[in-house]
Amino acid sequence: MQNIVLCPRCRKQVKADNLGELICLSCNLRLCPKAHIFDGKICPYCGWEDPNYGLWLKALKAREEGRKSRTAEEPGESKIQYICPACGTSVDAINKNCPFCGLLGAKYRAAKPTPASASIPSSSAAPIKPILSAIPRETKQKKVRESKGSFVKEVAAAERMHWQPPPLRQFVRPVLASTLAGIVITALVFGGIYATRFIRQKIESGALPPIMAVEPVKTYSLATNVVPQDSGKIRITPPPTTNGTYKAGSQVTLTAVGSNCYGFSYWGGVAASTENITITMDSDKTITANFKVNDSTPPVISQIEAEGYSDVSATLSWLTDEPATGQVDYGKTKEYGMSAISDAELDTDHEIRVTGLHPNTTYYFSVKSADACGNQAQETNLIATAREIIYGEKVGQRAVDFTLPYYNDDNPESPNKSGSETLSSYIGKKKILINFWSTFCGACIGEFPYIRGVYEDANFADRNSANSDFLVLTVCTDSKIDEAPARIEILEGKFSDQTGPFTFPILMDSVGQTKKDYHVWTIPETVFIDSDGIIREIKIGRIQNIDEIKTILNSLN
Repeated sequence: MQNIVLCPRCRKQVKADNLGELICLSCNLRLCPKAHIFDGKICPYCGWEDPNYGLWLKALKAREEGRKSRTAEEPGESKIQYICPACGTSVDAINKNCPFCGLLGAKYRAAKPTPASASIPSSSAAPIKPILSAIPRETKQKKVRESKGSFVKEVAAAERMHWQPPPLRQFVRPVLASTLAGIVITALVFGGIYATRFIRQKIESGALPPIMAVEPVKTYSLATNVVPQDSGKIRITPPPTTNGTYKAGSQVTLTAVGSNCYGFSYWGGVAASTENITITMDSDKTITANFKVNDSTPPVISQIEAEGYSDVSATLSWLTDEPATGQVDYGKTKEYGMSAISDAELDTDHEIRVTGLHPNTTYYFSVKSADACGNQAQETNLIATAREIIYGEKVGQRAVDFTLPYYNDDNPESPNKSGSETLSSYIGKKKILINFWSTFCGACIGEFPYIRGVYEDANFADRNSANSDFLVLTVCTDSKIDEAPARIEILEGKFSDQTGPFTFPILMDSVGQTKKDYHVWTIPETVFIDSDGIIREIKIGRIQNIDEIKTILNSLN
């Protein structure tokens, strides 16, 4: 239903003219759509902006000009004024033509006569509320500063009128409000049903817990020990928390696990006899697992032999019926005084070499073996060393000592740099290979790949490292030793494709002393010396392969 806008002063209905302006035809008041009397483009009460403000100013100006002209013609007298029904502008009563909208031949309604000295009532007076089809909401009146013009004073006295919203908003707003209200009502209904059922079930089943005060959770610690130390361990399930404690009432399972030589005996701190126990953590506890030795039988020693002995050393061997360690104590009396210990690996076949002996002397010795559980067995015996071995060039004689300088070359991988080598520095420490050769010997050049292979093999000489058990040396026995270095360099460049580089130790015999001491008349000749410095084998002629060298070296003591 369309709202009726009433003038707040004369309470007559106000309708829009052809400009869309709400002008009261009775008292000439200009209103906004909310029935506020105002002047200007924007209503100071509701903020409504007049889109026809420019046209209204023109109409107002034309009205004022008409009033002034009539006042000049009839000063001091009251005149009947006519108002254009189309735009509300004062009209000339004689011509009856609207100076603003141009309306002609219309019947104009006469306005109430007003003295010339009369003025428009002040806007400070309280406006009269219009009679509307609907009662608007009460809003606070905004205080407006009085303007100089009389028309503006009337605007300040206007009051808010109910404003009709646009059609689209009239449709959308109630729809949205109805939808939101439906959602809220539905949620409340279903929430109430669910809450009622839940509370009813709790009450019927008696499941509603009583309100109790929250107390801190108690925790207890668990300490474990093993006796004897390192005889086993205790496995705990579940493991303790990060701070090593358990909640009160927790069930903890302990399992005693013995080492290889120990078995479970009993628990200390709890009455139980089985390896697995379960305890309840109702206090701080200390649990001890006691173990006992399972194996108390020592190994049995048999087949003690002294083999490979000489005037200064001997190799003792024996067997045990279970894996065990090996050790030999020896000396000239029953108190022994010297010992040789093998590695700590457990084995049933034992062999230990004792050194530092004197020729033609009887020694007491004791072999010992201990199994994994520490059970030890011991057997004693005697051994007599050989008489003193003389120096010579034959098998069974002690190798003659020498000191020779190195051949010098520029190969960074070659050991042939400055310095010299003395044979006695390695007697009693290493198994030694000495190869005698000449630059005029083709067969000698053919042996070089095998000699270099043994020298570089990590399981044999390992480049004559301090940790290896073997030593490889070669001696050049040229009669013209001064020319030998140049010839070696020529041979290496000529035959390197067949033999490879000469990256093995080469000693230079400048006076032919070794050739004389070892009776080297046929070359190549290779001498194999054991750890006691005794010559055990002499190979005359060319060596056929590397395995031949390795077999002989492994046979030495």
